[in-house]
Amino acid sequence: TERQVFDLPPQRMTVTEHVSQTCACPRCATVNTATFPKDVSRPTQYGPNVSALVVYFMVYQLLPFKRLQELFVDLYGHRISAGTFGNILRRNYDRLSGFEESVRGKLLTAKVLHSDETGVSINGANAWCHSHSTSTDTLYLVHPNRGTKAMEAHGILPQFKGTLIHDFWKAYFAYFCSH
Repeated sequence: TERQVFDLPPQRMTVTEHVSQTCACPRCATVNTATFPKDVSRPTQYGPNVSALVVYFMVYQLLPFKRLQELFVDLYGHRISAGTFGNILRRNYDRLSGFEESVRGKLLTAKVLHSDETGVSINGANAWCHSHSTSTDTLYLVHPNRGTKAMEAHGILPQFKGTLIHDFWKAYFAYFCSH
């Protein structure tokens, strides 16, 4: 007879210290300083695993800053500032700059595109989240308007020439494609 128990190991924050040694050559007196790894650019910083968790919890699980701070204290006994969360999100957003253009290109050349929009609240203000997708790619774009003003600003539908699948909202019929 066997029994198995699946569990998670205890979690804790670890710190890796990098030390750069400086020394002078005994022959020529040239001072040499060792370099840090290229991804260690500041005196203190969070590593890729913390960054991945922050992005996952904030972007996919939609945890607000305050709840994510509580999660880090509860799970790891470590408080991270809201500003640090914002910096992590900004750095990862910047790394995706070419990705959005790549997805736009795929959507514009697709034979079939699905588009929709739904209302969202951002910092208490009403806005619209517009989605454009194929079976493999999706692009979400936010705009304060729902209709053609937003669709023109996003630039997908004005250039799309394939078949557009939508909910027959009148704004979609402003575009010259199959519906």
